[in-house]
Amino acid sequence: MKKITASLFIILFYVLTSCQDQLDIKNPNAPQFSNLESETGIFNFAMGGVYATPTKYSGPGLQWNFVYSLHELMGDLIGAEFANSGSNQIGCPDLVVLDNGTQVLSPQAPPKQKDFIRQRNLNQNEGNNPLFYEWAIMYSINNSCNMTLSVLDEVLFSGDEADILTKKEVIKAWCYFWKGFAYSKLAPSISGIINDEVLKTNSLYVTKEAILLEAEKNFALSESILNGLTADATYSETLGKLIPNICQVGKGGILTPDMWRRNINTLRARNIW
Repeated sequence: MKKITASLFIILFYVLTSCQDQLDIKNPNAPQFSNLESETGIFNFAMGGVYATPTKYSGPGLQWNFVYSLHELMGDLIGAEFANSGSNQIGCPDLVVLDNGTQVLSPQAPPKQKDFIRQRNLNQNEGNNPLFYEWAIMYSINNSCNMTLSVLDEVLFSGDEADILTKKEVIKAWCYFWKGFAYSKLAPSISGIINDEVLKTNSLYVTKEAILLEAEKNFALSESILNGLTADATYSETLGKLIPNICQVGKGGILTPDMWRRNINTLRARNIW
């Protein structure tokens, strides 16, 4: 009996140890950094981190309609009847000047748009704060770009040495461009945080002027990389994998380095206050 028990133990030991690799299955719904080290993985993450960044209160991609809808509301270009996040109040101006010069005060409560924003602009309000979404999304985009940059040198790209260098440079230009974009959108705040670390934050709040300088720093890094690139096949293929297909039709497409630099300059112009 002892021999049988010992034999069973030995068999069980070898079965478990020999199957250890097969049993080490990763959850595909909880990707790790190692998932980004493939060429497909880094392309998907670099694109998704910008275009499909979700927040606690919005699904993937909603930053490109909800946030800009709030901008349009504040500019009195559109209206809203629903009260989610104060959408039916944030677009109400303090007063309206008619063609004959008559001034009509807004009957909304609270009476002034800026007072309403100040009341809602508190950390504990989160999803009920109309300003929360843009801040959360832009910091998330910045973090996604930080993550992409942190693993880029570990990615196993295909092609010869020149192709691999081009792919890495295009992705770097992409990340620095979007970091500059994110900081540009955060700059209108009274203060903000500058962060180049992955999945971390800090409490070092700086002025909006410092945020604008950080935006320009990242635009300059992107521009410097673009100055050394040409619109060859590898460049176009790489950038094509970073831009969603729906943005490559109609007036969309693959930007040449020169077109990309002009795009940066239009954002710089918007940062001149």
